[in-house]
Amino acid sequence: MAKKNNNTPLIVGAVAGGCFLLCLCGGGIGTFIYLGMDADSGSDTYSYGIDVPTAAVPASGLAAAIQLIPDGGSSAWDEAVKVLMLGAYDSNSSGEIDSASEVAGVPCDVWKVTDSAVRSKWTYGVRTIYGFDEGAWIGDALGYAESQRAAADAKAASCGLNDE
Repeated sequence: MAKKNNNTPLIVGAVAGGCFLLCLCGGGIGTFIYLGMDADSGSDTYSYGIDVPTAAVPASGLAAAIQLIPDGGSSAWDEAVKVLMLGAYDSNSSGEIDSASEVAGVPCDVWKVTDSAVRSKWTYGVRTIYGFDEGAWIGDALGYAESQRAAADAKAASCGLNDE
């Protein structure tokens, strides 16, 4: 009887992770794909993530890149958008959009496409759902530091986003 190879999930996961890292380092479009084995049935299971343009996307093309990410307002969408936002607007590499100049650098087209994506899932827009307008703060899910909450909310409002 042939011995069952129990290393398949580890090998497949390592290869998939390596390919994703290579795409990120290459500056192209990376696709996150998780490949694994169902431990109970032994069958292959594939859970496809979303296409995530890497941080190498220029700020001028960021709105279009965000528009391509499906399932606006979901946790996976938040993660993908955060990578893009930090790549484009985190000028001091702090891991957050944490200065007035960084917040001011986010153009209205990015605010509008982000708001539109959030409204595709939620009744309210980005200002309310992420707490920019004084609600429960989760703006950090998109890369914003809470210290810039008021500045970000003011910028979003100046771009025509309402808090409803």
